[in-house]
Amino acid sequence: MSTEVEDLDQARRQLGLSHYGLWVRYLGLGGTSDAHATRNHLTGRDPLPDGDHDRLVTALNEACLDTGDSRRLPYRRD
Repeated sequence: MSTEVEDLDQARRQLGLSHYGLWVRYLGLGGTSDAHATRNHLTGRDPLPDGDHDRLVTALNEACLDTGDSRRLPYRRD
Protein backbone atom coordinates (compact mmCIF):
# COMPACT_ATOMS: atom_id res chain seq x y z
CA MET A 1 0.00 0.00 0.00
CA SER A 2 1.33 3.45 -0.85
CA THR A 3 2.02 5.97 1.87
CA GLU A 4 -0.50 8.28 0.20
CA VAL A 5 -3.33 5.77 0.64
CA GLU A 6 -2.13 4.77 4.12
CA ASP A 7 -2.39 8.44 5.13
CA LEU A 8 -6.00 8.55 3.92
CA ASP A 9 -7.01 5.45 5.80
CA GLN A 10 -5.20 6.60 8.93
CA ALA A 11 -7.04 9.93 8.79
CA ARG A 12 -10.33 8.07 8.32
CA ARG A 13 -9.68 6.00 11.43
CA GLN A 14 -8.55 9.01 13.48
CA LEU A 15 -11.73 10.85 12.52
CA GLY A 16 -13.81 7.88 13.63
CA LEU A 17 -15.30 7.38 10.16
CA SER A 18 -16.23 3.93 8.97
CA HIS A 19 -15.46 2.98 5.39
CA TYR A 20 -19.19 3.30 4.73
CA GLY A 21 -19.39 6.72 6.38
CA LEU A 22 -16.54 8.03 4.25
CA TRP A 23 -18.11 6.50 1.15
CA VAL A 24 -21.39 8.34 1.84
CA ARG A 25 -19.49 11.64 2.14
CA TYR A 26 -17.61 10.81 -1.08
CA LEU A 27 -20.89 10.13 -2.91
CA GLY A 28 -22.18 13.51 -1.78
CA LEU A 29 -19.21 15.09 -3.56
CA GLY A 30 -20.00 13.37 -6.86
CA GLY A 31 -18.05 10.15 -6.35
CA THR A 32 -19.16 7.33 -8.61
CA SER A 33 -17.30 4.26 -7.27
CA ASP A 34 -19.18 1.79 -5.13
CA ALA A 35 -18.44 1.22 -1.45
CA HIS A 36 -16.47 -1.94 -2.21
CA ALA A 37 -14.14 -0.12 -4.64
CA THR A 38 -13.47 2.74 -2.24
CA ARG A 39 -12.71 0.32 0.60
CA ASN A 40 -10.35 -1.60 -1.67
CA HIS A 41 -8.62 1.67 -2.52
CA LEU A 42 -8.19 2.59 1.14
CA THR A 43 -6.77 -0.83 1.94
CA GLY A 44 -4.33 -0.68 -0.97
CA ARG A 45 -5.92 -3.44 -3.05
CA ASP A 46 -7.17 -1.49 -6.06
CA PRO A 47 -6.36 2.07 -7.07
CA LEU A 48 -9.04 4.59 -7.94
CA PRO A 49 -8.68 7.15 -10.73
CA ASP A 50 -7.15 10.45 -9.62
CA GLY A 51 -10.49 12.27 -9.62
CA ASP A 52 -12.13 9.72 -7.33
CA HIS A 53 -9.09 9.64 -5.06
CA ASP A 54 -9.27 13.42 -4.78
CA ARG A 55 -13.00 13.24 -3.92
CA LEU A 56 -12.08 10.95 -1.02
CA VAL A 57 -9.45 13.50 0.02
CA THR A 58 -12.06 16.27 -0.11
CA ALA A 59 -14.45 14.18 1.99
CA LEU A 60 -11.74 13.62 4.59
CA ASN A 61 -10.63 17.25 4.56
CA GLU A 62 -14.24 18.34 5.12
CA ALA A 63 -14.57 15.85 7.98
CA CYS A 64 -11.43 17.38 9.50
CA LEU A 65 -13.04 20.82 9.28
CA ASP A 66 -16.21 19.48 10.88
CA THR A 67 -14.22 18.30 13.91
CA GLY A 68 -11.97 21.35 14.19
CA ASP A 69 -8.92 19.39 13.01
CA SER A 70 -6.60 21.69 11.04
CA ARG A 71 -5.00 18.84 9.08
CA ARG A 72 -5.35 18.93 5.29
CA LEU A 73 -4.54 15.92 3.17
CA PRO A 74 -2.89 16.58 -0.20
CA TYR A 75 -4.62 16.09 -3.52
CA ARG A 76 -3.13 14.21 -6.46
CA ARG A 77 -4.29 16.95 -8.83
CA ASP A 78 -4.52 20.64 -8.14
